[in-house]
Amino acid sequence: MHGKVVDFITHTIDDGTLYFTVRFTDKTSFCLRYACDMLVVSADLTSAEAERDAAIALERAIYGDLFPVVPNIENRNNFAALN
Repeated sequence: MHGKVVDFITHTIDDGTLYFTVRFTDKTSFCLRYACDMLVVSADLTSAEAERDAAIALERAIYGDLFPVVPNIENRNNFAALN
């Protein structure tokens, strides 16, 4: 490939394979293909409640406690929030 002049470079992904093509001005091409094999690295069986709790914990770790639970103390002070 020494001395060849590049015309253009393209890339595509098809069925999990990355195609990287270099097209030269003399109408020849050099193509690399990268395939990714998917391997199972773990498998889990959880309940919907456990997934919900994990999602809430992650959300709180990222954003903090956006909606803290405010206890209802029944103080009957209805005018405290009025301006």
